[in-house]
Amino acid sequence: MKGQSRLNIFSLPPPVFSRILCLFNVRKLMSSAPTDSIDRISDVYFQSSNFGEKNPSSGIRISFQVQGSQKPTSGDIQFSQNYVVDKLLTFAGNPVSALRLYKEAEKRLGFMRNVEVSFFVLLHILVRSRDYHGVARCLINDYLSRDTAPAGDLLIDAFNSVSERYGFEMKHRILHYFLNGYVKAGRYKDAEDCFYVLISRGVQCSPILNVLLKSLLKFRMFNEAHSLFRDMVLKKLEYDSASVYMMMRASLREDKVDDALEYFLASKESRVELNAPVYITAIRAACMKMETGIAIELLREMKKGGWPPSEGTYTLLICALVKQGKMMDALKLKDQMCASGHSLNLVVATSLMKGYCQLGNLHSSLALFDEIVESGLVPNKVTYAVLIEGCSMNGDLQRAGELYQQMKSQGIQPSVYIVNSLIRGYLKVNSVDKAMELFNEAVKLAVVNVFTYNHLLWWFCQQGSVDDAYGIWDKMLDYGIKPNVFSYGILMDGCFRRHEVEKGLFLYDHMIDNGVAPSDIIFNTIISGLCRVGRTAAAKERMAHFVTMGFNPSCITYNSLIDAFMKQGNPNSAMGVYSDMLKVGISPSVVTYTTLINGFSKNGNIDLALKMQERIRARVTAVDMDLMAYNALIDAFCKKNDTRSALELFNEIQVSGLSPNCIVYNTMIAGYRDSYETKAMLELYKRMTKEGVQCDFATYTTLIDGLMNVGSTERASELYHEMILKDISPDSITYSVLVDGLCRKRQTESARMLLDEMLRKKVTPNEHVYNTLIASYFREGKVSEAFTLHDEMVALGIVSNDDTYDVLVSESSKTFLSQVGL
Repeated sequence: MKGQSRLNIFSLPPPVFSRILCLFNVRKLMSSAPTDSIDRISDVYFQSSNFGEKNPSSGIRISFQVQGSQKPTSGDIQFSQNYVVDKLLTFAGNPVSALRLYKEAEKRLGFMRNVEVSFFVLLHILVRSRDYHGVARCLINDYLSRDTAPAGDLLIDAFNSVSERYGFEMKHRILHYFLNGYVKAGRYKDAEDCFYVLISRGVQCSPILNVLLKSLLKFRMFNEAHSLFRDMVLKKLEYDSASVYMMMRASLREDKVDDALEYFLASKESRVELNAPVYITAIRAACMKMETGIAIELLREMKKGGWPPSEGTYTLLICALVKQGKMMDALKLKDQMCASGHSLNLVVATSLMKGYCQLGNLHSSLALFDEIVESGLVPNKVTYAVLIEGCSMNGDLQRAGELYQQMKSQGIQPSVYIVNSLIRGYLKVNSVDKAMELFNEAVKLAVVNVFTYNHLLWWFCQQGSVDDAYGIWDKMLDYGIKPNVFSYGILMDGCFRRHEVEKGLFLYDHMIDNGVAPSDIIFNTIISGLCRVGRTAAAKERMAHFVTMGFNPSCITYNSLIDAFMKQGNPNSAMGVYSDMLKVGISPSVVTYTTLINGFSKNGNIDLALKMQERIRARVTAVDMDLMAYNALIDAFCKKNDTRSALELFNEIQVSGLSPNCIVYNTMIAGYRDSYETKAMLELYKRMTKEGVQCDFATYTTLIDGLMNVGSTERASELYHEMILKDISPDSITYSVLVDGLCRKRQTESARMLLDEMLRKKVTPNEHVYNTLIASYFREGKVSEAFTLHDEMVALGIVSNDDTYDVLVSESSKTFLSQVGL
């Protein structure tokens, strides 16, 4: 026919016809509105034994004739609603004929489409045949998507009325399609009303609930699904394990782990008969929340209920236990898994290896690796990554390197993670040559990222090798790796540590020019770097500029400025920064107070240091004093020769829950030394050893100095030998104290023996040792020995200072005058 296109489909069975009908948009194909511009099906010819003529060839011949809209004729008035219903009832066993009749009726003028009676009758006929369930579903979806579709409660009333009038059994499948149709059309309130009407009419709750929940979740209406289910629980309506399972799964997809566990516990309290999938989901939720105790108990309940846990469930729980560091429980569960007939899989083995490594038990980790290899399991990249990192963390870089080579020999390409782990390990033990060898290989294999470069940048900068760091930097740029904010920060800090301020500031400008947004760490690096080189005013100006860029100065920022001003001997500016800090609402930390007290003490402002202590006690209630703060205050009191107040603070340390360390003891001992309280000094030393605090060379040096000051040479000598026995090597200051004390006691030769001991032990004497000995020889009239010592001093490269020449001139003059009798 001219102006028409015809599609002929031969030998189609009903299921295929149903699928074709569903594939087309029903609303487009079957709408009979004359104003509809979309092509529709205008004619359907069925030729079969039940309807129409037989196909001369075979099977069923279906011809779809697609054409434009047709206006109905006046002769179509016979297609009334009653006529169509009566005719449909004659086709109760023939869904094809019933569907054809209904679609023909839709085209006729006298047929009222807003009346659902014939439509409901058609649905009953269609769902009687499994092959036409899809057609019924599509028709319902199309019907409920129209603006003229009734509300949910009215729909159920009308459908129920039609079913009773014509003796149709209420088919739940149709009800399910109604719920799905409303949800698909975005009409949740109608779906909900429909659902509750059905429940009120005695329809079994669980199946219909599960249909609605499944439909809501399918269309990602998660909030509506949660609301409906909680309402069901609250009203104590019936639901089953399938309902619980769906809601728990939906909660986990939304990362609402607490909701999943809440649904599970509520269902147990309601005595819902749960099944294995629900328990497995609950175990998964508990593992996600790291509630492994709950997960283990649920596993026991599963076994008790006759549901053997799967290998996947065991694996999930074992991995969670390892993450929590519960290795003993993980190993017990692994044994249970194997005893129940499951084999040790690679995921469990790899997880256990990681757990061993995190506990520092590298031996067990490697033993397990050897065990799985012997059993036939093939390690993968993750397994090697875990072991290489474990070996690197635990210092076994030889085995880490062997595993790396073994991995490559098995054809496994190294990952960036593995390369970075091994490089970090090499750098940790200062094997920079091996780190660089691996790095160069990784660059060729293209398995490096910006973090690989950052590890090397950090190590070289920490070593003060900023030039080598720049070599890495240049290579990073050459290979097209864009530095990140950490890369810039590391290199900038390295420059500032070497006092190369301009280079550091140039890097900052380079970073801005390349579109890398500076972080607070960058801003703090610049401020602390300028403070480190004494450019505190410039640092303060920079901070003000950075604030305009969005920088929020922290306590660390202000501490850097306060410390720098204090080191410059400018306590007023330091206090100004402290006041600014309080004005902007930043609470000072213990470091802030310690810095101020230390600064005031070293600048001789002991009274101000003590006033700051009072401020601490007045302001710091939420911030606990740490040992450094206590030590600073004790030192301030000692410098004021107020050892009584210092001792009160010292004793307060233990009351506050802290324990004095060696540094605090040394400060207190030095205070007693300076105030010549030798007895108290020695008593504190005994207390120190009794409490198990290890003495260092500073402790012994201070004690020896204190004893020498009061002439207790023998006790000082005892402490010196005790120091040697404890394998604590004295330094030049210790020897200087001993030499000074012996010379004051006129034991010059003993002092000279100590000098020889220093030279044997390759401890370089300072000029004070030589000056003291030279003066002592002059006092004893041993001029030759004095000048010999001076020559020895010069030969060792120790530069004579003004004190040396003063000793030589004054003492030699005294000796000359005494020899001539003047």
